[in-house]
Amino acid sequence: MNPSSLGAVCTLSSPVARVALLVDAAKRLVCDAAGAFDPPADLVDELAVASNLHTASVRWALEHSLEWNADAAMCEALVANAGPRHVGGPLLVVLSANVTTGALRALACAVARSSNVLVYPSSRDAVLASHLVHHAAFSGLRLVESRDDLPWSDPSARVVLYASEATADEVRKRATGPVEVHGPGLGLALLTDDDEVDAMGRLAIDVAAFDQRGCLSPRFALHVGSPEHGERLGHALFEKLSALAVDRPRGTLDEGDRHAHALYIQTARLLGRVWTGPGATVVHVAEAASLVPAPVGRVLPIHTVSSWAEAERILAPLAPLVSAVGAASEAVRTGFLRDHLLRRSDLGFMQRPTFDGSVDQRPHGPERLDSR
Repeated sequence: MNPSSLGAVCTLSSPVARVALLVDAAKRLVCDAAGAFDPPADLVDELAVASNLHTASVRWALEHSLEWNADAAMCEALVANAGPRHVGGPLLVVLSANVTTGALRALACAVARSSNVLVYPSSRDAVLASHLVHHAAFSGLRLVESRDDLPWSDPSARVVLYASEATADEVRKRATGPVEVHGPGLGLALLTDDDEVDAMGRLAIDVAAFDQRGCLSPRFALHVGSPEHGERLGHALFEKLSALAVDRPRGTLDEGDRHAHALYIQTARLLGRVWTGPGATVVHVAEAASLVPAPVGRVLPIHTVSSWAEAERILAPLAPLVSAVGAASEAVRTGFLRDHLLRRSDLGFMQRPTFDGSVDQRPHGPERLDSR
């Protein structure tokens, strides 16, 4: 049956109430009756299989990145920043599978904008989205099992798509109504000679979360300072990542990931110093002239440059993809790419953004509004 032909669903009229209901559903999923964090083992196992993360990483993500403890003020902030309200037709939400906890915020933004939301979760990881929809009655959410079940020909329907540009092109060909594309992004860590070993411990938390598959995940670091200090930071980060992997091992890498890792390490050895082991790889490139993207899976290159102007210069080709900046110094994280609307966080908190709207705040570039 086409979801657009279903009868009206009884929903809460207040967007804040719908968001709060969804947050409460998440809390009931991962907490015990007393409200203490205690996710069921079968839920953790389901998410681990779907995401290729280790179960310890899934538990960390559910505790620290899933916004099950968002309060009323946070729900109000999210509603205020979720995007323009959509009335008169369904809001069609197509989710990605990169971040196993990402469904909660994406669905919260959707019910903040509409009381009639049809959800198609990724076929690779539908676990959390399915649980949330089923546990949040009266939120305005309905789940569809196939992308073909979405009413693409309905001109009153608006599509909110979390996907690559290739998928976005396919969706634009099918949809009659407007399409919003939340595309790929990546995080950037900023380091200086003022940073020491403790900062690398916090950066390791950001790198390990989701094995770098999220749009906020740091995929490289820019270090402004001396090459000697940059190398010390690289070694310290590798030590911290290796220690973290004892309790929170890296998840499964598929054949393509393993091949990308081997090729990257081989190339990186020609460019700088490489530390690699079972749980992580860190590369330091002294006096870097350009950025060399690294594969996901706890791999972080640190590029040392002599000035912030040089840092912005070598970043320029990748700047539109940057959705998050992390730095120990507030002055550094707020001053770099000052004119860009980005998530800006202390190290250790890049994967835990405030519950105040879409995770990715970029108004242009990979996340764009197709307003046809």
